[in-house]
Amino acid sequence: MRVLFSVFALLFSLAFEAAASVRVISPVAGRWANRQPLVLDIGDDEECFYSFTSSNPLDSGFAYDGPVLIDVGGDVKLRIVCFGRDGSREEFAVDYTVASEPSSFSSGIERDFFEKVASAGVVPVSGGEKLEIPATLSYCIGDGDMPFIPGKTISVSEPNALSRYVPCTVSSASASCRFVIFVVGSGAGTFARLSVPFSVEDWKWISFGDRSQIWRIDDGMWMKAGTGEKIEVDRSVPHFVEWQSVEYEAGNPVQRFVLPELPSVSVGYSTDGVRFSLVGDARYRIGIFDSGIAGTVSDGGSFTSVVFDTFSGDDISADAVFSVFCDGVYQGTLSSPFSLDKRPPLPPVFSPSEGGSYARSSVELSVLAEDGADVFCSVAEFSADESENSSGAEEFVPYSGPIPLPSHGERVVRYKVRAYARDKSGNAGGISEYGVTVDEFNYYVSASAPDSARDGSRGRPFGSVAEMADVLKKHRFAHFYVSGMVPFPDGETVFPSNCTITAAESGSGFSMGDGAFLTVRSASLEVEGCVFEKKAEGGAESDSKRMFVLENAGVSFDGTEIVGHFPLDGTVLTAMNSLVVFRNAGVTVQSSEYGCAVSALSSKIFCESSRFASVSGIAVVFSVQGGSFDMRSSSCRVVGRRGRIAELSGSDAKIRGNSFSAEFTARKGGILPVWKDDSTVLSDEGGNSSDGF
Repeated sequence: MRVLFSVFALLFSLAFEAAASVRVISPVAGRWANRQPLVLDIGDDEECFYSFTSSNPLDSGFAYDGPVLIDVGGDVKLRIVCFGRDGSREEFAVDYTVASEPSSFSSGIERDFFEKVASAGVVPVSGGEKLEIPATLSYCIGDGDMPFIPGKTISVSEPNALSRYVPCTVSSASASCRFVIFVVGSGAGTFARLSVPFSVEDWKWISFGDRSQIWRIDDGMWMKAGTGEKIEVDRSVPHFVEWQSVEYEAGNPVQRFVLPELPSVSVGYSTDGVRFSLVGDARYRIGIFDSGIAGTVSDGGSFTSVVFDTFSGDDISADAVFSVFCDGVYQGTLSSPFSLDKRPPLPPVFSPSEGGSYARSSVELSVLAEDGADVFCSVAEFSADESENSSGAEEFVPYSGPIPLPSHGERVVRYKVRAYARDKSGNAGGISEYGVTVDEFNYYVSASAPDSARDGSRGRPFGSVAEMADVLKKHRFAHFYVSGMVPFPDGETVFPSNCTITAAESGSGFSMGDGAFLTVRSASLEVEGCVFEKKAEGGAESDSKRMFVLENAGVSFDGTEIVGHFPLDGTVLTAMNSLVVFRNAGVTVQSSEYGCAVSALSSKIFCESSRFASVSGIAVVFSVQGGSFDMRSSSCRVVGRRGRIAELSGSDAKIRGNSFSAEFTARKGGILPVWKDDSTVLSDEGGNSSDGF
């Protein structure tokens, strides 16, 4: 296929005649920010007509005689009708839109580039000449499912002899510009051509047409010319053709032309592209008859060798046909297959064992690329607070199988994996990037969490205590970060596994209704900086007497505020065979009849630098049976008809450096802040003060 024809191509087209097929190089369907050129790839014997108003081109159209800019914006309906020499007819319709979007390309280098290609439509680029595509844009050569490449300077090598029309699409984030590059092939000039009275057809057929001459081949018989007779020769060996005037005269000169043996085509690849050379007699010259590449402009020049090159991002492959001349005398054609691949493979695709950018367990990452391409990967690992710029030099290594991205237990780890593909031609594609945070134990809970797609990650936090409990049913440990006041569900919530709850911001924690309470069973719970608040109204069906129930558990409250309001009786925390620690904490219980902050059975209670208050008819801060009780540097207050700071039965106790206060409405003498039975051992009771008892 050729866009224009040359003398040589026309002379010998009959030898390679095939059904021609028109190809519309430009425009194509789509939405473009620039006006489009019309470029058709047509055979030598085809005639085309076009219109761009949807009308019949044969009624009110134009004859196509070369590339032309369709200077029309908006919606364009292009219609094309083409006729072959045999009377065949082809019709084409291309609907596209030209949208005036000057803001789609920023000022400066992007705008300059856009204006350059938009005003021309067809941009000529000679061998060695550079076309600079801004790096902020992306481009692809050709049509179809082609990869877009970050903008860069593209060119073909200076010796390239292949003239062709190449479509190019350049895109910004919001608009695309499509134009056509006319690659101007280098010429070698025209070599001197001898005038001979014979012709060669397809290398082996020799015929004479000059009736005034007689001729012979090698040492054969002299023959009269002009009979139309063709002589077949074996071109695997040299021959000579002689001729002289029919009218014999003494000294009449005999002229000779030596036909060398048939040459072969040598194909070599270099940075200049693919070079075709003839291996044979030095008198041979080569011309491009048909490159086999759509959009090619035939060239009538003669070369000692021919170079085909293309732009980075393109891929051409065909059987090239060359016309061969010996001292300017046409001999025939030779063909040679070639392939020039400068199109990078598509960027690799990542296939992780867990979807999303946040994983709860180790991830196994597979990397997929085009068939035959090799993949190279780099893996960087960061801690939660580490900058990605601190990873040092990036090292790509061959990909040999799934990449493990392991969990680091309670430590949050981020991974960044980058990969590119390199094909067998050595083209490296664009870099794909995959990032994941592997966080096996850290979860986020927010009172303002979204209604759906909640996975406990920082970006999609949980919004309920039930989701926290579900995690603890599946995992041996979890660390929850809470924002806002998250409501507890009604009834009992069980934490069966170890966990830590940390307030992500001041004033964050949990609110409990009438029947809501938390049971920690055979597990540990650490609470840091949270607020727990219960305001029970005392409905008829409610169980509003407790907030925390510990069974064979270990619980610590650090910097935590716990407030329980009960209508009648209430105990903030009940512990059985458990360990309870308060540090820098505050616990308040309020009820009308009986209120107790901590009730413990066979448990260990430790309090340091904390505050406790019980406001009730009968107000008790600690009720301890068995186990041990250790309170230091803390303050306790009771308010009510009567009450005590601690009631100890059968316990080992240490109480030192604390302050106790009471405010009784019906004061009775003999009330002690700390009551103990005979089986309780109080081994340390120094430095305490009391008021109101």
